[in-house]
Amino acid sequence: MKKFWKGAVILLIVVAMFFSSTAVIANTANEPTLKNMYSRMGAIFNLHQQTKIEETIPHKEGTRDTILFESFEDNWIDDSNGDPAPPGWEVHITDYGDTGDPYYLPWHWGQYATVPSYTPPAVPPDGEYQAMVQWSYNHQDEWLITPLLNLDGENCKLTFWRYGHTGSTNDDHYYVKASPSGGYDKTDFTDILWDATALPEGDNHYDTPYTIDLSAYDGQTIRLAWHNEDPPSNDGLWYGGCIDAVEVTKSLCEPSIDLEKYVWDEKNSEWIDADTMSEAFDIAICEDATFKIVARTISP
Repeated sequence: MKKFWKGAVILLIVVAMFFSSTAVIANTANEPTLKNMYSRMGAIFNLHQQTKIEETIPHKEGTRDTILFESFEDNWIDDSNGDPAPPGWEVHITDYGDTGDPYYLPWHWGQYATVPSYTPPAVPPDGEYQAMVQWSYNHQDEWLITPLLNLDGENCKLTFWRYGHTGSTNDDHYYVKASPSGGYDKTDFTDILWDATALPEGDNHYDTPYTIDLSAYDGQTIRLAWHNEDPPSNDGLWYGGCIDAVEVTKSLCEPSIDLEKYVWDEKNSEWIDADTMSEAFDIAICEDATFKIVARTISP
Protein backbone atom coordinates (compact mmCIF):
# COMPACT_ATOMS: atom_id res chain seq x y z
CA MET A 1 0.00 0.00 0.00
CA LYS A 2 1.39 3.39 -0.98
CA LYS A 3 0.50 6.69 0.59
CA PHE A 4 1.43 9.85 -1.27
CA TRP A 5 2.03 13.00 0.73
CA LYS A 6 3.07 16.38 -0.67
CA GLY A 7 4.36 19.16 1.56
CA ALA A 8 4.15 16.90 4.58
CA VAL A 9 6.35 15.91 7.47
CA ILE A 10 6.88 12.17 7.56
CA LEU A 11 7.30 10.48 10.92
CA LEU A 12 9.24 7.25 10.89
CA ILE A 13 8.40 5.07 13.87
CA VAL A 14 9.84 1.83 15.11
CA VAL A 15 7.60 0.75 17.95
CA ALA A 16 7.45 -2.33 20.18
CA MET A 17 3.89 -3.21 21.19
CA PHE A 18 1.63 -6.06 22.31
CA PHE A 19 -0.95 -7.46 19.87
CA SER A 20 -3.78 -9.88 20.63
CA SER A 21 -3.88 -11.12 17.06
CA THR A 22 -1.74 -13.98 15.73
CA ALA A 23 -1.76 -12.84 12.10
CA VAL A 24 -0.27 -9.37 12.18
CA ILE A 25 -0.52 -6.75 9.47
CA ALA A 26 1.16 -3.53 10.59
CA ASN A 27 -0.58 -0.23 10.09
CA THR A 28 0.35 3.40 10.66
CA ALA A 29 -1.43 3.41 14.02
CA ASN A 30 -1.88 6.74 15.72
CA GLU A 31 -2.40 7.28 19.42
CA PRO A 32 -6.23 6.84 19.46
CA THR A 33 -5.90 3.58 17.52
CA LEU A 34 -3.32 2.27 19.98
CA LYS A 35 -5.47 3.26 22.95
CA ASN A 36 -8.44 1.40 21.47
CA MET A 37 -6.32 -1.70 20.81
CA TYR A 38 -4.94 -1.74 24.35
CA SER A 39 -8.46 -1.32 25.74
CA ARG A 40 -9.65 -4.44 23.92
CA MET A 41 -6.69 -6.28 25.46
CA GLY A 42 -7.69 -5.12 28.93
CA ALA A 43 -4.50 -3.08 29.26
CA ILE A 44 -3.78 0.60 29.79
CA PHE A 45 -1.99 2.42 27.01
CA ASN A 46 0.73 4.85 28.06
CA LEU A 47 2.46 6.59 25.16
CA HIS A 48 5.58 7.33 27.18
CA GLN A 49 6.10 3.68 28.11
CA GLN A 50 6.32 2.54 24.50
CA THR A 51 9.73 2.04 22.93
CA LYS A 52 10.02 4.29 19.90
CA ILE A 53 12.52 6.03 17.69
CA GLU A 54 11.40 9.14 15.84
CA GLU A 55 12.97 11.01 12.95
CA THR A 56 11.35 14.04 11.31
CA ILE A 57 11.97 14.52 7.60
CA PRO A 58 10.71 17.75 5.99
CA HIS A 59 9.36 17.26 2.48
CA LYS A 60 8.74 20.42 0.51
CA GLU A 61 7.68 20.99 -3.09
CA GLY A 62 10.02 18.70 -4.95
CA THR A 63 13.37 18.96 -6.63
CA ARG A 64 13.90 22.05 -8.76
CA ASP A 65 16.47 22.82 -11.42
CA THR A 66 17.70 26.29 -12.35
CA ILE A 67 17.34 27.22 -16.02
CA LEU A 68 18.62 30.78 -15.59
CA PHE A 69 20.16 32.76 -12.77
CA GLU A 70 21.40 36.29 -13.39
CA SER A 71 22.62 38.78 -10.79
CA PHE A 72 24.38 41.04 -13.33
CA GLU A 73 27.88 40.50 -11.94
CA ASP A 74 29.65 39.93 -15.27
CA ASN A 75 30.77 42.91 -17.33
CA TRP A 76 28.15 43.92 -19.88
CA ILE A 77 29.18 43.46 -23.51
CA ASP A 78 27.79 44.39 -26.91
CA ASP A 79 24.68 42.42 -27.87
CA SER A 80 23.66 41.60 -31.44
CA ASN A 81 22.77 45.25 -32.04
CA GLY A 82 25.90 46.67 -30.43
CA ASP A 83 24.13 47.74 -27.24
CA PRO A 84 25.59 46.92 -23.79
CA ALA A 85 23.88 43.91 -22.22
CA PRO A 86 24.62 41.06 -19.83
CA PRO A 87 26.42 38.27 -21.73
CA GLY A 88 23.85 36.35 -23.76
CA TRP A 89 21.11 38.92 -23.19
CA GLU A 90 19.68 41.58 -25.52
CA VAL A 91 18.87 45.25 -24.89
CA HIS A 92 16.75 47.70 -26.87
CA ILE A 93 17.67 51.32 -26.09
CA THR A 94 15.54 54.38 -26.85
CA ASP A 95 17.00 57.05 -24.55
CA TYR A 96 20.76 57.20 -25.14
CA GLY A 97 21.01 60.58 -23.43
CA ASP A 98 22.56 63.75 -24.80
CA THR A 99 25.93 62.25 -25.74
CA GLY A 100 24.64 59.09 -27.38
CA ASP A 101 27.07 57.01 -25.30
CA PRO A 102 25.19 53.82 -24.36
CA TYR A 103 27.65 52.69 -21.67
CA TYR A 104 27.66 55.51 -19.15
CA LEU A 105 24.19 57.03 -19.05
CA PRO A 106 21.46 55.65 -16.78
CA TRP A 107 18.34 56.33 -18.86
CA HIS A 108 18.28 52.83 -20.33
CA TRP A 109 19.06 49.44 -18.79
CA GLY A 110 22.59 49.38 -17.42
CA GLN A 111 24.79 47.69 -14.84
CA TYR A 112 25.19 49.56 -11.55
CA ALA A 113 26.48 48.95 -8.05
CA THR A 114 24.72 50.42 -5.00
CA VAL A 115 22.74 53.54 -5.95
CA PRO A 116 23.21 55.95 -3.02
CA SER A 117 20.97 58.66 -4.51
CA TYR A 118 17.86 56.53 -3.90
CA THR A 119 16.16 56.64 -0.51
CA PRO A 120 16.95 54.21 0.96
CA PRO A 121 20.02 53.38 -1.15
CA ALA A 122 19.41 50.60 -3.67
CA VAL A 123 21.76 47.86 -2.47
CA PRO A 124 21.88 44.77 -4.73
CA PRO A 125 20.45 41.77 -2.84
CA ASP A 126 22.81 39.37 -4.63
CA GLY A 127 26.42 40.29 -5.39
CA GLU A 128 27.71 43.80 -6.06
CA TYR A 129 25.71 44.79 -9.14
CA GLN A 130 22.15 45.17 -10.39
CA ALA A 131 20.35 46.29 -13.54
CA MET A 132 18.86 49.79 -13.42
CA VAL A 133 16.87 52.31 -15.48
CA GLN A 134 16.68 55.92 -14.27
CA TRP A 135 13.81 58.22 -15.25
CA SER A 136 14.35 60.90 -17.86
CA TYR A 137 12.51 63.82 -19.46
CA ASN A 138 13.17 62.21 -22.86
CA HIS A 139 11.23 59.39 -24.51
CA GLN A 140 11.96 56.02 -22.87
CA ASP A 141 11.05 52.58 -24.22
CA GLU A 142 13.70 50.40 -22.59
CA TRP A 143 14.01 46.62 -22.92
CA LEU A 144 16.16 44.05 -21.09
CA ILE A 145 15.76 40.59 -22.67
CA THR A 146 16.90 37.17 -21.44
CA PRO A 147 18.67 34.53 -23.51
CA LEU A 148 16.51 31.73 -24.92
CA LEU A 149 14.91 29.73 -22.12
CA ASN A 150 14.18 26.06 -22.78
CA LEU A 151 11.32 25.28 -20.40
CA ASP A 152 11.48 21.52 -20.83
CA GLY A 153 10.44 20.73 -17.26
CA GLU A 154 7.19 21.18 -15.37
CA ASN A 155 5.82 23.98 -13.20
CA CYS A 156 8.37 26.52 -14.42
CA LYS A 157 8.47 29.85 -12.64
CA LEU A 158 10.29 33.18 -12.65
CA THR A 159 11.51 34.85 -9.46
CA PHE A 160 13.16 38.27 -9.36
CA TRP A 161 13.88 41.09 -6.92
CA ARG A 162 12.93 44.67 -7.70
CA TYR A 163 13.64 48.08 -6.21
CA GLY A 164 10.96 50.44 -7.42
CA HIS A 165 7.53 52.00 -7.23
CA THR A 166 4.27 50.18 -7.90
CA GLY A 167 0.85 51.49 -8.83
CA SER A 168 1.90 54.49 -10.92
CA THR A 169 -1.03 56.66 -12.02
CA ASN A 170 0.88 58.43 -14.81
CA ASP A 171 0.30 55.88 -17.60
CA ASP A 172 3.90 54.67 -17.49
CA HIS A 173 4.45 50.91 -17.28
CA TYR A 174 7.03 48.50 -15.91
CA TYR A 175 6.30 45.17 -17.55
CA VAL A 176 7.57 41.63 -17.59
CA LYS A 177 6.69 40.16 -20.97
CA ALA A 178 7.17 36.85 -22.77
CA SER A 179 8.10 36.08 -26.36
CA PRO A 180 6.48 32.68 -27.07
CA SER A 181 8.37 32.45 -30.37
CA GLY A 182 11.74 33.04 -28.73
CA GLY A 183 12.37 36.11 -30.88
CA TYR A 184 13.81 39.28 -29.37
CA ASP A 185 12.26 41.99 -31.52
CA LYS A 186 9.85 44.21 -29.60
CA THR A 187 6.88 42.84 -31.53
CA ASP A 188 7.74 39.27 -30.48
CA PHE A 189 6.78 39.99 -26.86
CA THR A 190 3.06 39.47 -27.20
CA ASP A 191 2.32 38.25 -23.66
CA ILE A 192 2.21 40.60 -20.67
CA LEU A 193 2.95 38.55 -17.55
CA TRP A 194 3.30 41.31 -14.95
CA ASP A 195 3.09 45.09 -14.64
CA ALA A 196 4.21 47.06 -11.60
CA THR A 197 1.69 49.75 -12.58
CA ALA A 198 -1.17 47.30 -12.07
CA LEU A 199 -0.16 46.59 -8.46
CA PRO A 200 -1.35 48.61 -5.45
CA GLU A 201 0.53 51.86 -5.01
CA GLY A 202 3.61 51.51 -2.87
CA ASP A 203 7.33 50.81 -2.87
CA ASN A 204 9.28 47.59 -2.87
CA HIS A 205 12.86 48.35 -1.90
CA TYR A 206 14.10 44.80 -2.45
CA ASP A 207 11.89 43.83 0.48
CA THR A 208 10.34 40.74 -1.10
CA PRO A 209 10.80 39.02 -4.46
CA TYR A 210 8.17 38.65 -7.16
CA THR A 211 7.22 35.24 -8.54
CA ILE A 212 5.54 34.64 -11.90
CA ASP A 213 4.08 31.30 -12.94
CA LEU A 214 5.52 30.18 -16.30
CA SER A 215 3.84 26.77 -16.39
CA ALA A 216 1.76 27.86 -19.42
CA TYR A 217 5.04 27.72 -21.38
CA ASP A 218 6.18 24.29 -20.15
CA GLY A 219 7.81 22.46 -23.05
CA GLN A 220 8.45 25.66 -25.02
CA THR A 221 11.52 27.80 -25.73
CA ILE A 222 10.81 31.45 -24.92
CA ARG A 223 12.43 34.72 -23.90
CA LEU A 224 11.44 37.08 -21.10
CA ALA A 225 11.81 40.86 -21.08
CA TRP A 226 11.68 43.68 -18.56
CA HIS A 227 10.10 46.52 -20.50
CA ASN A 228 9.90 50.02 -18.99
CA GLU A 229 7.68 52.29 -21.11
CA ASP A 230 6.87 55.96 -20.59
CA PRO A 231 3.38 57.50 -21.17
CA PRO A 232 2.04 58.14 -24.69
CA SER A 233 3.22 61.73 -24.25
CA ASN A 234 6.77 60.33 -24.61
CA ASP A 235 8.11 62.56 -21.83
CA GLY A 236 9.99 59.87 -19.95
CA LEU A 237 9.38 57.49 -17.07
CA TRP A 238 8.11 58.77 -13.76
CA TYR A 239 10.14 56.34 -11.68
CA GLY A 240 13.57 54.79 -11.85
CA GLY A 241 14.18 51.30 -10.58
CA CYS A 242 16.42 48.25 -10.39
CA ILE A 243 16.13 44.47 -10.65
CA ASP A 244 18.45 41.74 -9.41
CA ALA A 245 18.72 38.00 -8.76
CA VAL A 246 16.62 36.91 -11.74
CA GLU A 247 15.95 33.17 -11.59
CA VAL A 248 13.96 30.80 -13.80
CA THR A 249 13.44 27.30 -12.43
CA LYS A 250 11.63 24.14 -13.38
CA SER A 251 10.35 21.28 -11.30
CA LEU A 252 12.17 18.03 -12.08
CA CYS A 253 9.53 16.04 -10.29
CA GLU A 254 7.08 16.23 -7.44
CA PRO A 255 8.22 13.17 -5.48
CA SER A 256 5.65 11.19 -3.56
CA ILE A 257 6.20 9.26 -0.35
CA ASP A 258 6.10 5.45 -0.40
CA LEU A 259 5.50 3.90 3.02
CA GLU A 260 6.73 0.32 3.52
CA LYS A 261 5.90 -1.52 6.73
CA TYR A 262 7.85 -4.49 8.15
CA VAL A 263 7.66 -6.74 11.22
CA TRP A 264 10.76 -8.36 12.78
CA ASP A 265 10.97 -12.16 12.54
CA GLU A 266 12.99 -13.23 15.59
CA LYS A 267 13.26 -16.84 14.41
CA ASN A 268 14.93 -16.03 11.10
CA SER A 269 16.44 -12.67 12.14
CA GLU A 270 14.92 -10.74 9.26
CA TRP A 271 12.34 -8.10 8.48
CA ILE A 272 9.14 -9.50 6.96
CA ASP A 273 6.80 -7.50 4.73
CA ALA A 274 3.86 -6.44 6.88
CA ASP A 275 2.10 -4.66 4.03
CA THR A 276 0.79 -7.81 2.37
CA MET A 277 -1.63 -10.31 3.93
CA SER A 278 0.11 -13.29 2.34
CA GLU A 279 3.38 -12.35 4.04
CA ALA A 280 1.95 -12.23 7.58
CA PHE A 281 3.19 -14.73 10.17
CA ASP A 282 2.01 -15.88 13.57
CA ILE A 283 2.95 -14.09 16.76
CA ALA A 284 1.89 -15.51 20.10
CA ILE A 285 -0.50 -13.56 22.27
CA CYS A 286 1.31 -11.05 24.53
CA GLU A 287 4.53 -11.53 22.63
CA ASP A 288 6.50 -8.42 21.76
CA ALA A 289 6.39 -7.47 18.07
CA THR A 290 8.75 -4.92 16.58
CA PHE A 291 7.58 -2.99 13.56
CA LYS A 292 9.49 -0.76 11.17
CA ILE A 293 7.98 1.87 8.90
CA VAL A 294 10.21 3.09 6.07
CA ALA A 295 9.36 6.19 4.03
CA ARG A 296 11.02 6.73 0.64
CA THR A 297 10.60 9.49 -1.90
CA ILE A 298 9.66 8.21 -5.32
CA SER A 299 9.16 9.87 -8.68
CA PRO A 300 5.65 10.14 -10.10
